Amino acid sequence: MRKNEKGFGLVELILIIVVIGLIVAVGWLFFDRQKEKNNETTGNNVQQQVVKNTEIQEETKPDPTASWQTYTNDNGKFSFKYPPTWMFANNPEYCSEGLVLFGVKMENGQSSAGKCGADGARAFGQMSVTWRTDRADLSLCGLSDSWSVDTKDSTKVAGVPAVKTTGTYIANDEDMGGNAKGNKVVQYCFVANNSQYLASYTKWADYPDALSDFDQMVTRTFKLN
Repeated sequence: MRKNEKGFGLVELILIIVVIGLIVAVGWLFFDRQKEKNNETTGNNVQQQVVKNTEIQEETKPDPTASWQTYTNDNGKFSFKYPPTWMFANNPEYCSEGLVLFGVKMENGQSSAGKCGADGARAFGQMSVTWRTDRADLSLCGLSDSWSVDTKDSTKVAGVPAVKTTGTYIANDEDMGGNAKGNKVVQYCFVANNSQYLASYTKWADYPDALSDFDQMVTRTFKLN
């Protein structure tokens, strides 16, 4: 009888050890998962705080376009802001309805805005906005064969999908818009109001560098009416 009691006690001891082991294992798994969950929550909170701080910084950051003037085009159904040093073509009455030319006042008192109705060198000047209803398709955005495409990226202008293309003029002869070999171009193309819009910046060697302002004009201030 004692022998049986001794054997029974050993079985119980083994069972107790097994149960304790299971309890420890389950507890460890629970603790480990809880730790991962806490780390994940902490990581998400940190990320959300970073995003929130970034948004607050963007909201409180001074607007570099605050002192700019506003240009509105009723026919094209758009408006944008521009720096006070920019000028528009001095004979807009000769521009077609779908073309606006503008540029920077140069040190010699001349404008890089181009001249409406002119042909040959620099007729289209430094910057322009054009719009046309016969190409109201984003897939038709791009440069002519006179340009090599350096970059082409998707972006947004005034809340609508757009294509930003940069390129270099490679033709040997000046085109009708007045470009010379080696000129650089930055072009934003987007579709709205059943029209294709092109906001273009062309860099001649002696033009003032206004690319940063041009990019802000398009991406920050351009509005569709």
